This record gives sequence, structure tokens and C-alpha cells, in this order.
Amino acid sequence: MNKNPEGEKYRFEPWERIGNVDDFPIPSPEMLNFAKEQDLLSIKGLALHVVTSLVVADTIINAIERANSKLPTDKKFDINGDVTLETMVSYHSARPLAVLGKKGLASDAVNKFMEQNDDIAFAEVVAVKENIPLSVVQSIGNLDNRKGFPQNTIGPSNPNRPETIDWTTVITQVAGWSVTEGTIQPLDKRFDDLMKRHIGNPDSTKNITIEGYENLGRWGKDRIVDISRHIGISHENFFEWLRESIVRGSEKGQNESDNLIRELFKKEPKRQEFLPISHAYKYLARSILDINEGDKNDPRKRHLERILLRPERFLHLCKMYGLVEVSNDKKFKTND
Repeated sequence: MNKNPEGEKYRFEPWERIGNVDDFPIPSPEMLNFAKEQDLLSIKGLALHVVTSLVVADTIINAIERANSKLPTDKKFDINGDVTLETMVSYHSARPLAVLGKKGLASDAVNKFMEQNDDIAFAEVVAVKENIPLSVVQSIGNLDNRKGFPQNTIGPSNPNRPETIDWTTVITQVAGWSVTEGTIQPLDKRFDDLMKRHIGNPDSTKNITIEGYENLGRWGKDRIVDISRHIGISHENFFEWLRESIVRGSEKGQNESDNLIRELFKKEPKRQEFLPISHAYKYLARSILDINEGDKNDPRKRHLERILLRPERFLHLCKMYGLVEVSNDKKFKTND
């Protein structure tokens, strides 16, 4: 896949997102096409994780940018939200093939690579091969354990940028670690889940020890302290701030979230978990979980892929029929 201008093999800057529908940020057409080619929807739990994490990431990015607008240059967090979103989609999209390779079910080359490497190393290789923007490739590379992730890559101990933090990549991790078992939950729950799934599992695409996960957890909490201070809240209230920002801080919103958890996962919601409740998110979550993973030609999957490949066309039709309102050229709001 090479979507760059003719004669330009590589580009550094990320592709530009299409816009936002409610609270859901729509990545660029190029990145959506990449996700389709890598068959991200073949693992619907992973696809839902990405969709939910994107909402969390964009919520945090917006708060940081609002805080930045009130601060002098030397106090701002340097962050590129498009790189953040494209990094999240890119490295997760390579996961299905990495999983097959770890099980010895992919091509000989992929199988051999995954014998000695993890899913992040594989995602970086795939991103380079498919001409993903180099800023995104660089961000994926910062997630590589072999390079000293996270302290020595994202910071603050990066030898090339001492005492600085790569906030663009930080948000990919804080957002992803805020989602576990399909819902938004505190970081501790995510790391408990990761250790249960990966430690001692021969089919795991991760290469992280218990001590490694504990280090990631401490580092993630430190970054939440930094983010909370920057946006003007107590770090102890970060999770509740996230809930209020996404569920709109009302009893009605929390009830909608609880009912969506019951519908999607057939379980009673826990006190410390929630989901976005916008029409756009509900549509995507329901559509993803409705896919039959065992059927490569499932028409529901093909329908969702068509929408994701041409979201601007879908949004135009929704606008024509009065289903969405446009506040500006990149923000759409669904009507009740």
C-alpha cells in the first residue's frame, strides 16, 4: 500500500483524520484502508478495543490541547493527535497476522520472525513495508522493549532527549491501558488482565515479564499524574474525570453505559467500568460484535468494511437524510 504522492516513496507527517462523529475520531482513509488490508476485524475483540481506546485517546488529547491553549510555549505538552491515533490503529492492525505467525499458521517468513520477536517489532516491520508515515513508524518503534520501552524511548530517560516525554506516544499507551475486557476501567485492572493472558502463554505475542508489567504500570501511573496536573485535576480523580468526560457525568449517561455493557457483553457492569454512549460508538460496537469471526465472507463484516473504507460517503448520506448535523467541516453530531 503506497498512498503517498507520485515520486514520494516516504512521508514523515501523518495522514489527516477525516473528522469526528460525536466522540469518535475517524482516522484517515489511508489508515482505515491499512486496517482493512491487515484484517483487523478478524479479531472482533481487538477491533472493539481499538475503537474504545480511540475515544479515550481523543478525550485526553482534547483536554491537553485545551490546557495548552492557556499556557506559555515552554509549559505546553508537545503532542500530535493524528500521530497518536494512527499509531494506535497501525500497531493493532498488524496483530492478527502476528498472532497467526506466533502459532506457526502464517507464511514461513512471518512464522520465523515471530519465533524470535514480539508483535510490536512485527508491527514496525509491517508499517515500514506498507509505507506508513515515518512519524507513526517512529512512534511504534518507541513501544519496543528491546529499545528500553518506555523510560528510554518515550521518556523521561531517553538519552537523545533527556528529561523530556514523548506525549504523542504516551497517550497511545495510557488510552490503551484504560480499556480491558471491552470496557474502560482503571489501569490496575488492565495490567492484571495482561499478566493473566500473557505470562506463561506460549502463544502470546508479548515478550514481557511480570517485573516488566509492574514497571509499565508504575510508569503509566506516573504519566497520569503528569497529565492530571497539566489539565488541572487531581490524579486520584483521573478515572472519574474520564468517566464524566465520556459519559457526560450524569445518572442518565451512566445508566446508558450500564445498559450498553449488559447488551454487548451479557453481564452486569461493575462499579468501575463504563463505555462511551454516543450513537456513533454504539453503532460501531454493535456492528463489530455482530461479526461472525468464523466466516471470512460474513456479510456484516463486509458491510462494516465498506463503511470504514468510505466513511465520507456514509457521512454524506447521513447528512442528506438528516441523521447527522455538521458543526464544521470535520465535526459531525448524530441526531436523536
